[in-house]
Amino acid sequence: MIFAAVAAAVLAAGCTREPAATEQGTVLKASLSSLTKASLDGVKVSWSAGDAINVNGAVSGALTEAAEHAKFEFRTVINSPYKAVYPASIYKDANTVTLPAALDATKFFIPLGGYTESGDEISFQALTALMKISITGETSTTLKDITLKSLGGEQLSGDFTIAYPALTLTGASADEADQAVKVNVNQALSSAPLVVYIPIPAGTYASGYQVDFLNSEGGVMRQSVSARTVKAGELREMPALAFEVNVADDPNIGGIPSAKELADFAAAVNDGRSISRWINKETGAVELLADIDLGGADWTPVGNGSVTTGHAITGAAFTGVFDGKGHTVDNFKVSIPASGTNVAGGLFGIVSGATLKNLTVGSKAVVKSSSTSGFVTLGGVVGFAGESTLENLDSYALLANDAGKNGTRLVLGGTVGTLFASETVAATATSLSGHASFSVVNGVNTNNGANGISVGGVIGLMDGKSVTDAPAKAVSCTNYSSFEVEATRTGGVIGTMNSNCLAENCVNNGNISCKDVKASNSRVAGIVSGMGSNTAIKGCVNYGDICFTVAGDSTHGYAAGLVGQTNDGNSFTYIDGCATYGTIQSDRWFADGDDKYMGIVCGNFNAKVIYVRNCVLGGKIGPFVPTESAPLVTITAENFEDYYSLTAATRKAKVEFKNNSFGTRP
Repeated sequence: MIFAAVAAAVLAAGCTREPAATEQGTVLKASLSSLTKASLDGVKVSWSAGDAINVNGAVSGALTEAAEHAKFEFRTVINSPYKAVYPASIYKDANTVTLPAALDATKFFIPLGGYTESGDEISFQALTALMKISITGETSTTLKDITLKSLGGEQLSGDFTIAYPALTLTGASADEADQAVKVNVNQALSSAPLVVYIPIPAGTYASGYQVDFLNSEGGVMRQSVSARTVKAGELREMPALAFEVNVADDPNIGGIPSAKELADFAAAVNDGRSISRWINKETGAVELLADIDLGGADWTPVGNGSVTTGHAITGAAFTGVFDGKGHTVDNFKVSIPASGTNVAGGLFGIVSGATLKNLTVGSKAVVKSSSTSGFVTLGGVVGFAGESTLENLDSYALLANDAGKNGTRLVLGGTVGTLFASETVAATATSLSGHASFSVVNGVNTNNGANGISVGGVIGLMDGKSVTDAPAKAVSCTNYSSFEVEATRTGGVIGTMNSNCLAENCVNNGNISCKDVKASNSRVAGIVSGMGSNTAIKGCVNYGDICFTVAGDSTHGYAAGLVGQTNDGNSFTYIDGCATYGTIQSDRWFADGDDKYMGIVCGNFNAKVIYVRNCVLGGKIGPFVPTESAPLVTITAENFEDYYSLTAATRKAKVEFKNNSFGTRP
C-alpha cells in the first residue's frame, strides 16, 4: 500500500484566502478528509494531541486533542509562502531538516512536509518511505534495539536539504554515523508480532541495506535487503521474522590494532554488545596494540550513556579493563551540542567499576561542550569515572567550552573530568599526568560553588560517599600545563574536591591563571580550588605562579598557593606536609578591610575546622599589578606566618597551624 497515494487523497488542497492573524499571531489549518480517521496498518496519518508543526521557522502550539481538521496556532504573525514540516523537531533551518539517528519504537512518527503560496491551509505529504518490520520470538527474549544501515553509503539520518515546493530531500552528509538509524525497542518478544516502522529517505540503495536485531544479551540477528529504489510515501514491508541469533561472535584478535577496530570497539560498548573480540584472553584486558590516529573524526565516547550530578548512570558505560600499553590515541573531536545534558565526554565517556591504565590522549584531540542545557563533565581520557581505578594516564588534549548555563555544573579536567567513589567502592587515580590545554569561558554562570565551572589540570572534580571505607583518591598526580581560564574553581591539579576525598603527593608545575568575573567569586589555587567535607591534601607541592589576571578587580579572584577555599571541616580535613614556592597574585590585595581572600596556603579558610601541619612555604605574594606602595612581598622565615591567609581573623580562628616552616624551592 502506498502512503503517498493515501496522503494525496486525505490531505485537502490549500485555499486562497489569507490566514487569520490576531494579536496572538497566526492560525493555520492542516485540513484532512474523513479517511484520516483511520490508520494505515498502524501507521499514523491523522493529527493527534501533542502534535506541533514548524512553519517558516516558527513552532506552533501543540494540539490539545486529536483532530481531523487540525488548527495550529502560532504566537507570531507568519508571512506566506508557508514552508512546513512535521514534527517540528526535524526543522533545522529554512532549507534543512534533520532526520534523527535514534528513534523510539513507542513514539513513532512520519516525517511530513507541506507548502502553500497563500491561504490558511497547508497540504502535507510524506518526506520518506517507510519500512515495516514484524518480528516474533520466545517470551524469554527481550529485543533491545533494531539498527538499519545502508550498505552502499547512502544517508539515512542527519541533515537533509529540503526543496520547496517539491518537498524532496537531498542528503547533506557523508558521515558514516548518518548511514544508520537505530530504533530503541526494549520489549519482550512473543508469538504476537512486534511491529516497528523506520523512515527511509527516498532514493536508490545500490547495495541494499541490512537490519540488525540486538537482544538484551548481546545476540544479533542480521537480515540483508538487496539493492532497490524507494519512493517517498511507499510502505516497504519485510517478510515476517522470528528472532534467532545468526551472527557469530567476531573472532578474537586480542586487542585493538587500528582506528577502525577502536571505532568498532566503542560501538560495541555503546550498543551493549560483546567486546570479546578485543580482549587479550591471557590478561582479561582490552589492549591497545598500536598508536592510533583517528584522522580528525567526530568521536562518540566509549560509554556514551548519561550521568547526573548525583552520579546516577543510565545507558552505556565501559565496565572492563582497558590497557593502553603505553600507546597514544590522537586526532579526534568530541562535541557536546547545545542540548547536551548529563553528558560525559572524552575518549571514554563513562566508565563504571572499570580499570583504565597506560594510555595517553594526544594534542590533536579536542573535547568541547556547547551545552546550554545541563550538567556536562569532560576529560581528555575519560569524562566520568565511577568506582574505578585509573593508572598511568596522560592527556595533551584541548578541553574547551563556548557556552554554559547558570547554576549548572560544568567540569573540565585535563585527563579526567569527574572521579567518584560510592559508599562501598573506592575510586583511585594514581600517577596521572596533565599536559592538556584549556579554552574555558564563562558568559552566564554566576554560581560560586560546585554548580559553577570547575577546571583542574589533571582532574576536574572528585567526590566520595565514605571517608574511611571508600574515598576518592588522587595519588602522585602531576600537572605540567600552564593555562588561563574563566572558571568558578580553577586548580593546578584538581578543580574541586567535593567530599570524602584525598589528594596525596600530587604536584603542580604549571602557572595557573583565572580571569572569571562572572561568578560571584572565583578561586584559583596551585593544588585544588575548593575543599569540601572530609577532604585532605597530603604531601602535595605547588611550583607554579597562581594569578587572578584581571587588573583592578578587587571583588573577585581568590588566589592561593595550595587551596582556594575550604567549605567544611572536621578531624579529617587537613593540609599536611605540603609545600608551595610560586608567586601568588590578585588585585584582591586592594580590597577594603582585611578580607583579601589570598594566601600562600589558602585564600579563605571560611571559619572551618581544618589542620595545616608540617608545610613548607615560600615564594611571593601581592597584587596582580604591583605598585611602589604595594609591591610583591617575598616570603621569608620571619613573615610566612603572616601570609597563611589574608582573610579576617574570624575566618582563620578554627584553623590549627602546627610545625610549618619557611623554605625555598629545592
